[in-house]
Amino acid sequence: LNIILLLCFCYCCVICSSHLVFFEPFKSQICPSPPHTHTHLLPNKQKKNKASHTIPTLTNIHTSLALLWSLRLMIFLLHREYVNWPQLHKRTIQVNERSRMESKFSVWIICSFFYATMVMPCIYRMQDAIIVADENYASLPWGIVGKIGLILQGTGLLLESVADAQKSSFKSRNRGENRSKWCHVGLWKYSTHPNFLGEGMFWVGTYLGGIGCCCCRRRRSKSMNRRSIMPWMICTVGLLFITFVIRGAVESLSVKQLRNYGQDGEFLEFKKTHGFFGPFRIPKHLAVLSF
Repeated sequence: LNIILLLCFCYCCVICSSHLVFFEPFKSQICPSPPHTHTHLLPNKQKKNKASHTIPTLTNIHTSLALLWSLRLMIFLLHREYVNWPQLHKRTIQVNERSRMESKFSVWIICSFFYATMVMPCIYRMQDAIIVADENYASLPWGIVGKIGLILQGTGLLLESVADAQKSSFKSRNRGENRSKWCHVGLWKYSTHPNFLGEGMFWVGTYLGGIGCCCCRRRRSKSMNRRSIMPWMICTVGLLFITFVIRGAVESLSVKQLRNYGQDGEFLEFKKTHGFFGPFRIPKHLAVLSF
């Protein structure tokens, strides 16, 4: 938990820094005309670009949703450990005392690297705005894929937030007596793990929102062909990382649920008819996607 909180804090610092540089609510002036520039001598199109270039609204939304994700996760984890589930805090302290500093440091470095790759789609979108201002050409369009990514990003964040809030509320009822009971309310009626489903949707949307920026760059300049594959690879590494993390978490929690609620007939029946993606089962030949 401490590692996650540290990563959330670092992530907030990175995103807030990008906002301080690029963000003047949703419209940022990043390329004003120098005082000595004679704009009346420039062509109309170039004069327009030199006079003012703003970061696209969709680009700012893309980054802002990532900022909201980190803030929501940090608040949720703090509330769960210190308010809703104090026993977890005591357990965390015991685990922290038993862990060696070398082990902690290695985990921090590895996780920080992969979380950095996950946020790179937002950074590349912001970077494109700088290149646009410096080189005087039109900003890369978001296109259908990018807009679908934004929809997935927003929907996933909402789904994850609501699912976590519903489960937290259920577990804290009756003075904590529901802590050992199976949560089957709200979104949890339709999916075995709606919070992780929302998490996956959010990061897939983040990836789709920024990956078009990497793919389209090679069309602008032949000299950029060799460099354009690297941003794509970095973003893909981040997406693969969070996919394996979610898959591992879902499998671990499924085993834990079966151990805790295996005697509950309603739970067993629910598991037969519902899965990670909702009230239907994934065919066996697509089991790799079924979590």
